[in-house]
Amino acid sequence: MKRALPFSVARLALTAALFACSSGGGGGGGGEDRVPPDVELLAAFAGLAFDQPVKLVQHPTDATRWYVVEQGGEIRTFLDTNPAGTLTTAIDLVEDFDVNLGDTGGEQGLLGMVFDPSFGSTGAIYLSYTDEESDESILARYASLDGGLTIIPSANPILLAIPHPASNHNGGDLAFGSDGFLYYGTGDGGGGGDPDENAQDTRELLGKMLRLDVRSAPPMGRRYAIPNTNSFSSNPFCDSGSGTLPCPEIYAWGFRNPWRMNFDPGTGDLWLGDVGQSAREEIDLVLGGRNYGWDCFEGDLPFENDASCNGIDFEDPIAVHDRTDARAITGGAVYRGSVVPDLRGFYVYADFLTGRFFALDVNDPTPTPVRLDLPTQNVSAFGQARNGEIYVVTFGNPSIYTLVPATP
Repeated sequence: MKRALPFSVARLALTAALFACSSGGGGGGGGEDRVPPDVELLAAFAGLAFDQPVKLVQHPTDATRWYVVEQGGEIRTFLDTNPAGTLTTAIDLVEDFDVNLGDTGGEQGLLGMVFDPSFGSTGAIYLSYTDEESDESILARYASLDGGLTIIPSANPILLAIPHPASNHNGGDLAFGSDGFLYYGTGDGGGGGDPDENAQDTRELLGKMLRLDVRSAPPMGRRYAIPNTNSFSSNPFCDSGSGTLPCPEIYAWGFRNPWRMNFDPGTGDLWLGDVGQSAREEIDLVLGGRNYGWDCFEGDLPFENDASCNGIDFEDPIAVHDRTDARAITGGAVYRGSVVPDLRGFYVYADFLTGRFFALDVNDPTPTPVRLDLPTQNVSAFGQARNGEIYVVTFGNPSIYTLVPATP
């Protein structure tokens, strides 16, 4: 997928081919295209509704307990055996700890949550949120002393505070890879067109996929360690948000506003939705050391005709959508469940503004997105159970759905 693109027509030709075949199921390298089955949305968890939910997380050891992250600062927890009767608040950052999250009706707020892989012994939980008072995107370590019923800050909780020049494009999703490292997607800092050129500047942590070792003993005076396989691992830390050399925290770069990412439980691949500016939405398969193009490219289209973009190897998106298809993409998940067997191996994602759903075959080297006929709006996230089933998180009522085979 990697191509040298000094504003050549290579990306444009790729997209033309994709859209010319948009009614199909994706090229299969000579075989017959695989088309996703018809599916329906079924309200999950007794129809519970939440206030601007942006994340659904399953407890790492108790498969019956779930957590919903609300953008306004609360994390709500419940048991799927009796959700309405067990719904409680595990933490409220605003009320309990006086965190000023900013305008949570926009793109600020509590944006990410993930359990430490060794939660059973460490009790560690990682959160990402915006702090309006300091104008920073925050990565912090929290803890639970009661097995996940309640969440409190750990000692000296802030691991990373990244100055943020505008209120939008905060990214904020978190996930642990199978390598045991923490992945953290950051937006470009906001404003139209990345005015500070953060996404392409490897001396900045904005517009990046960061990869941190938060489970090993950090160097003296630091809050985390650097995986030695990161591209710039030998350079000085950028724990103030930037540096004079390329930042060792960076895993990949060139993102605008990475909104929701998930690791494929079958392969370990990292899939990401990156929200576009005005012409393209994109889905990326994130690989270490790769440049994903923004703001030299928006999706597959040249965006900034600047000499600094010439001669760079940019990683192509796996899929792009123009504004007739999508206007604010929400990254999804690769289905690995059993309820809809023919959906296995399809990456399912959606668009927040149009409510459209799509699926693409992850086994296809040149997949074409296929539209799914699913009627809902404001899809903010996709959760995934350990059994591979996918949950759809929305701003509606009910807020959470699961996928089931369509009724004939």
